[in-house]
Amino acid sequence: MRREVPLILTAIVGITMIIAHFIPPFNILKDLFEDWFFIIAAFAILLGIFNLIKVNADKLYKKQKGWPFGVVVILGFLIMTMVGLCFSGGRSFQDPGTPFYYLYMHVYNPLSATMFALLAFFVASASYRAFRARNVEATMLLLAAFVLM
Repeated sequence: MRREVPLILTAIVGITMIIAHFIPPFNILKDLFEDWFFIIAAFAILLGIFNLIKVNADKLYKKQKGWPFGVVVILGFLIMTMVGLCFSGGRSFQDPGTPFYYLYMHVYNPLSATMFALLAFFVASASYRAFRARNVEATMLLLAAFVLM
């Protein structure tokens, strides 16, 4: 029951959004669902921020394995947030020429490209191991790896 209710709600909202795209009278429901989406998204962002800080601060406080990476995560989050909020110069932080845009294009984008490149090697390694397994799950993993690559 815990899994079925969110799945049913998601299906109802998704089908309504698709129908509203083609049938204008359903636009009222579409607008209502979009409003709720923005409200839920705002709370999800706040929850994510608090969780990020709590998990990494606990790691720092207890000096757990990999605690220096927690310092990097917290500093990176604070720097990007402060640059985006405080140094926009009256423009949107996404406009070219702002400090946030510079950090995003010259730090975040290359790092995300690196992560996806590493992911390709991990998928290739997993598919190599899947060749030796020879069962249905291994075949599914191989097909997923093929599509991803």
